[in-house]
Amino acid sequence: MKKGFTLVEISVVIAIISILCAIAYPMAAGSVRKAREATLRQDLRVMRECIDKYHSAFGKYPAELDDLVRKRFLRAVPPDPISGAVPAWKTIPSSREADDVYDVKSAVPGSDINGVSYDAY
Repeated sequence: MKKGFTLVEISVVIAIISILCAIAYPMAAGSVRKAREATLRQDLRVMRECIDKYHSAFGKYPAELDDLVRKRFLRAVPPDPISGAVPAWKTIPSSREADDVYDVKSAVPGSDINGVSYDAY
């Protein structure tokens, strides 16, 4: 008699593995999205702190985000974790007439898993 698995046994194992993968994939995809959103909030917080430190040191806001890198307040302008692009940051001036960076927000359209718009962070 030959030893081995029957077609039914192999089919049952494949069905069980498929069910486990179908359950695990949405959980993994959701955790990646949560991690990117947490990174977005952290990057915005760090850049805002650096803008405030720049203002305290020089008495004015930086003209652009690269000024924070040139003056060594940041090592590099981080890429937007949602889009992966560096120019995805939207800068807010201190007043309508000003040409400086008072605040920074994400320029990526859409909202997080709680329904909050990315540019509201």
